[in-house]
Amino acid sequence: MRTYKKAGVILMTKRVFVWILIAFFSVAALGCGFYGFYALGSSNTKKQLGLGESDSLEKLLWYKQQISEKYYKDFTEDEFWNAAIEGIDANLVDKYSHFLDEEEYAAYISASKGSNENCGINIYNSSTLLCSASYNSPAYKAGIKDGMFLRGIGDSRETVEEIVPYGNRTKYGALVDKYAEYAKDEQFWVSASTTLNGELEYYAISKKAYTESFVSFATQTTSYAFVSDDYVSQPTVKDVTSIVGTVPSLKDKQMYLKLVGFTGNAANEFAAALDFYKVRGCTSLILDLRNNGGGSLGILSNIATFLIKDASGNSTICYAEYKNGIKETFTINAKYSKYFNENSEFIVLANNNTASASEALLGAMLDYNTIEYSDIYLSKINGVAKTYGKGIMQTTEKRLQNDYATKLTTAVIKWPVSNKCINGVGILESDGCNAVDTSNIIIYDDPELQQVLALANS
Repeated sequence: MRTYKKAGVILMTKRVFVWILIAFFSVAALGCGFYGFYALGSSNTKKQLGLGESDSLEKLLWYKQQISEKYYKDFTEDEFWNAAIEGIDANLVDKYSHFLDEEEYAAYISASKGSNENCGINIYNSSTLLCSASYNSPAYKAGIKDGMFLRGIGDSRETVEEIVPYGNRTKYGALVDKYAEYAKDEQFWVSASTTLNGELEYYAISKKAYTESFVSFATQTTSYAFVSDDYVSQPTVKDVTSIVGTVPSLKDKQMYLKLVGFTGNAANEFAAALDFYKVRGCTSLILDLRNNGGGSLGILSNIATFLIKDASGNSTICYAEYKNGIKETFTINAKYSKYFNENSEFIVLANNNTASASEALLGAMLDYNTIEYSDIYLSKINGVAKTYGKGIMQTTEKRLQNDYATKLTTAVIKWPVSNKCINGVGILESDGCNAVDTSNIIIYDDPELQQVLALANS
């Protein structure tokens, strides 16, 4: 099976080059920041490229050349070889940059289109197995909800066994081992509960090829998501109230919209959700960017085009500054008035997993006066309320004559008007944002959302 964390790592051990891809999800320009969860996949995670293999040294030298020419900071030849020979405990250059071999690059491209082959369960904590379900996945359609705790797995409901750690294995490691036994389309069962030690519920699921979607939305009485009947067709808007329930604390003419990534068909889904917003005469949008780690700069631009208030025509959405002094401007054709007006209200939810393209979108909305800091509600976990703080851009480049590639940090990202860069800092409570105390990154039934709506609508 493949299990992958949605942030990539290259681990190089002493004298032997071991390449471990734990994730790819972002696309070319403004890639994923920090997702903070693991997605149960469908193939092996680990492969070795020993120097004895015929093309390993060639790949390594090409990777070194790409770093030298395109990495956003100077990285000397001595630093490269010292890291490669002596071994390091993290990544060769940074945690967002890595080499993609042929298989990994193909999977990267597939994932960037929203094409997956797994059950759709995402694990946020390796000890408690706090989980969520990807939209349109087998787990989502089976009824597994955000904030549940995965408790057991088995061939049938009657044989589901509790997931327990053993040796030096975490609960997640034990889950991975059992999950690997099941083939694609083979049904198995999992048990889950809404609290850590609560009453068990049972779900029949399987690993399938499916097209993931990235937007859901709700009014007072109805919830919607983009799903397909056969998993692989392009998801379309469906009433999913029976699966996820409603958000009754919304006001009349208020819509809740959750965007989980700037990937796949997210831009078209976002526009379709705004069509619902307009047809229903809504005047207030609750935009949820919690746990959205970013994605494609192109998709960010296509979404931001509707959300930039004090802009018209061809407007800058962000800047990229490269180490050679070149400053690249990214622009949009602003269409704020298609869905919104001077009286439109916005409330934004974010947390310490809100990263990269999500933070760039917030920066543009702040710089163009769509929102103020006081319109942002940050999750306060363990006394800290902030976004992740990723203001750098990754670029993926395939070697022309081969099917392998590099994904490298190539530029610093700055906001369009203030020229602010939040890398390593994030958007903070001290900026003037609201802080909402919560005990976890996600909680079943989302009491944090209810807190925000109570505060914002009072």
